[in-house]
This record gives sequence, structure tokens and C-alpha cells, in this order.
Amino acid sequence: FALSVWLFRSASSSAQSRERLETLLADVTVTIGERSLRCRGLIDTGNRLYDPFTRIPVMVMEASIWSDWLPLGWASRLAAEPADRMVAELGGQTPADADFHDRLRLIPYRGVNGNTRMMLAVKPDAVSVVLGDRLPQTSRRVLIGLDGGRLSSDQTYRAIVHPDLVPAPGSDPVPSQPA
Repeated sequence: FALSVWLFRSASSSAQSRERLETLLADVTVTIGERSLRCRGLIDTGNRLYDPFTRIPVMVMEASIWSDWLPLGWASRLAAEPADRMVAELGGQTPADADFHDRLRLIPYRGVNGNTRMMLAVKPDAVSVVLGDRLPQTSRRVLIGLDGGRLSSDQTYRAIVHPDLVPAPGSDPVPSQPA
């Protein structure tokens, strides 16, 4: 009987955890020109990362999603090498997509261990976030920080969505912000 009760509680607790996580997952679409990327993102209310100069919110995505857009090998190198060194390598080179090169930014951030580093970020044309059955929230004032690792071990989500990109619960969607 005790084993049955324990199994029931464990299964029930696991199901509740999955349900809570589902309420924080959103569909994210990033648009640059005519191209777009889609993935699932986790709304992180603790994410307060902004570009320090423009105060534009920064969401984070796995760099592997961007491998077709980044210079060859950058998506995997971001896990081990400093982003500022990689950007310096571009020097006078002009990538095939010069417009994309102009969209690159370096954003200072402090990791959980307290170390300050630079994150490679991309300035998209727009980011659309759909949370549950709400209307899409589209923002044009946003940067996408690229992380060289995996954000979720089970690939449940591949982006960390800044809370400023999602309307508050119970509110109407906010109109898009101009760039």
C-alpha cells in the first residue's frame, strides 16, 4: 500500500511539474528579411538582460539554431571561445551576407558564477512570441543573444524569452514597438 501511495504521489508531482512548465513555454519566431527561425522558448521572469547602451531587452537562443546564418563553425565555437575574439576575426572580411554582419552585437553579461563575459547577439527585424492561446506579441526592439550550449537537456525549449517580450497575464497584447 505504501509503495502504491508513493508511486501515485511521484507520478502526480511529475505531471504537475510538466503542466507548470508548459504554461511557461511559448512559440518563438525570429524574422530577418524574408527568412525566419522558429523554436520553443521558456519565459524567464528572472531574465533582466538588456543592452546597456540602448536598454533593448536580450533574449537568448541556442547558437545551433543559427548555424546556417553564422560564419562557418561559429555555432559550435561559441561554447568554448569568447565571442569578442570571434567577432575580431571578421576584421576586414565581408561575409556573404553583409547585412547579417551589420546585425551582430556584443552584449556584456554576468553569468551565474559572477564572471562578466561578452555574448554574441543578433539584431532581428522582429520577434513574435505566442504564449498559449494568447495573440502573438511582436517586438522589433529586441536582441537575440547566442548561447553555444544547450539551454534544456531534453530540448524542451531552445530559447530563454525575456519577460518584456510577453504581455502580462490577463492583459491585452501590447502593440509592436518601433525599432
